This record gives sequence, C-alpha cells and structure tokens, in this order.
Amino acid sequence: MKKISITTGFFQSRLGDREALHLAKELGADGVDFTLCDDHDYRRASSVYAKGEAAVIAHFTALREYAKELGIAIVQTHGRITGLVNDPEQDAALIENARLDCIATRALGAPVCVIHTNSNSVFGADATASLMHAKNDELYLAVLPFAKEQDIKIATETYGICGTTKTCEFFGLIPEFIEAYDRLASHPELGKYLTVCVDTGHTHNATQFAGNLSVGETIRRMGSRISVLHIHDNNGKADQHLMPMAGTADWKDIIEALDEIGYQGYYNLELSPRHFGDELAAEEAAFAIKIMRNLLNKYGKD
Repeated sequence: MKKISITTGFFQSRLGDREALHLAKELGADGVDFTLCDDHDYRRASSVYAKGEAAVIAHFTALREYAKELGIAIVQTHGRITGLVNDPEQDAALIENARLDCIATRALGAPVCVIHTNSNSVFGADATASLMHAKNDELYLAVLPFAKEQDIKIATETYGICGTTKTCEFFGLIPEFIEAYDRLASHPELGKYLTVCVDTGHTHNATQFAGNLSVGETIRRMGSRISVLHIHDNNGKADQHLMPMAGTADWKDIIEALDEIGYQGYYNLELSPRHFGDELAAEEAAFAIKIMRNLLNKYGKD
C-alpha cells in the first residue's frame, strides 16, 4: 500500500518539533519530511546547532524515539535551501549547517536529506552553463562527504521559476539537471550518496518556459534516480505549494509515471497550508492527505 508523508516545517515553526510530529500523526500521515533549515543554524544561540554535535545527536535522537512512540516514520529531512551565494562567510556557514543537517538526519533515522542546488537569483538569469555546473559541483562535493560519514543520502531537488528573475531556474531545465546529477553520481567515492527529489510544483511551474517537460515526463526521464518527492500543485506560473488538484498539474499522469518507474517511496506533501488562513492550516493539511490517498487509489497501482 502506498504511503503518504507530509512536510512539517509550517507546524514546527508554530507548535515546536514534538507537537508537529504529534499533529502529523493526528492528520493521518504515515510519515513526515522533517524540516531542519528554518530554525536550525549554528550561528543562532537559540538553535540546538549552536550547542555542539553531542547536543544535536541527543536532541534529534529523542525526537526519533518520540516519533516511534507515535507510530509515525521520519522518512526524509529538508536541509539547506539557499545554495551558494558567492559570499565566503555565508557559504562557509551554509556548508557547516549542511554538515549538522546530515548529523541530525542520521539521528532522526531518516535516510535522505534534501539540499537545494544553486539559484539564478544569485548568479543571474544570464549565468553561463559552465558557471552553474561548476557551482553545482562545488556545493555537492562539499556536502556529500558529510552524507558519507553519516551513511545517508543527499537529494538534489528539481527547480522551476526563479522568483527573483522570473525566468526559468537553470536547474529547472531537466537536461541540465540530469547532466549535473549524472556527473556527480558517477563520482567513485561519493556518487552513491546522491539521489533526486522531484518537486512537482517546481517542475510544473517550469513548464511555462518553452521546451520544458511536464511533471510526468520529467519523472519518466529521471527514472530510478528518484527516491523522494515534494508533492504540491500550482497554477503553472508561481510556486504556490497548493494541495494536489488545487492547481493545474496533471495528477493522473504524475501518479502513472511514478508507477511506471517503479517508485517505492513515500508520497510526500510539501504544502504551505495557509491558503484558508492559519487557523485552518491543520484542516487544510488533513484534507490534502485525503485527496492524495484518493488520487493514489484512483490512478495508482498496488
């Protein structure tokens, strides 16, 4: 039976880590994508990341045990989202926080940590392919050794529209994304620690640019490279993080494509559940889980 998880960042920021796990269970999720990037930064005194590795391990191990008591799986985490920004101090902090993300991911018992690649919002809409590929290599070759140390995988995520330039992100171009991934995946020591997260919302809003693939065709092209998902919908123009069927993505084709490639992972919803107001966020998330189960029952294969 296909299982559904939900990204908990919205609820973590409002309720705290433990209550977010408890709520996810109450909402009907089978698992969670636990957010690390929002509140955890070693430069912030209030963050457990500022207290050293032993404190990080203790904190997230306790959360893993709590999730086990609840009967909910921590199936992936979301680490750094900014990519490199061409500022030595900021980039060094990004790498150190990514290292701590990997430690936290291992302590939580999750097999994968999603870390975003570099963005045209930093390097510009006219950044050359050679620059973007070089920076992509620089980022992941810096963080993959941490994944190796913790025996987890880093997932690089598909992109869509660049919010700053309003153009397609360079790695929203699937041929470029695959080229970058395959080059790193062929690394003799580190390649096996890299995987792919298909973000349906990002990929769907990339289709507004000529020549880009639909979400379903992206999934088919990626094939077995994919091991985790960020599922959400939009109007094909913006990154809205809507529940499935609230936008214009073709969910029948998406689910059929995932079955075609033999996807075995969780169907993880990455929502911004505030489209009806914060006071209805839990209800929105619960309804999204019900919609996803219905879509999987309707279009998916057991």
